[in-house]
Amino acid sequence: MPETEEQKVLREKAEADTKAEKDANVQEVLKGLNLKDAEIEALKGNEGLSKVLVHALEAKREANKEAKDRREKLESLMAEKDLAEKEKLEKKGEYEKLYKDNVEKESLKDEKMKTILIKGELTRLAAENGLSKKEYLKLLDQSTIKADIDSLEVTGAEEAFVIFKEENPELFGSVTKVPATGTGQPKIGTGPTGDIEELNKLKARAAQSRLPRDIATYMAMERDLKAKGKIK
Repeated sequence: MPETEEQKVLREKAEADTKAEKDANVQEVLKGLNLKDAEIEALKGNEGLSKVLVHALEAKREANKEAKDRREKLESLMAEKDLAEKEKLEKKGEYEKLYKDNVEKESLKDEKMKTILIKGELTRLAAENGLSKKEYLKLLDQSTIKADIDSLEVTGAEEAFVIFKEENPELFGSVTKVPATGTGQPKIGTGPTGDIEELNKLKARAAQSRLPRDIATYMAMERDLKAKGKIK
């Protein structure tokens, strides 16, 4: 079937577009070769060279596309890595805060236990030495008194109390040796009784739990046994 006029026009337009694109590609490659305008015009008519140049341009464009795809993929991976690192750091920060809070709570708990131990020991000494009022204990310098929450031992209390009594004899009356509870309140003849083995069990339990009631029970029994002369 012969070509219609409309088909001919469309074909010629397509060929013209293809040639224009080809010429533009050749022109783009030639410009990249740093040639003079006259040299570029001379090379345009070389059909074989034009094909080579067009092929080179297409290869270059494909390489550029691949490089762009790799760069975008790498940027995406880096963004994911940055996000993961950020989340990791945020979680680390949360853990560190939780750890710090826990350490602070444990520290406060330990200080409270030390206060209970020291208060109980001073109450015992106050009763044994005849301190007129327990409120006077606030005047005693406690800077040298130490408490060990692991062994439940108090050191420096007796020495500090001796100095306190020597410097303030008017605060003391008659001496009444009585056992006291771990809460700082003296009690006469009401302390718990038991042997050394039971005392050691109470001491171990108090050292492990560090609960005020366990420490008070241990200290009360210890003082009771001291008052009866069973331990020193």
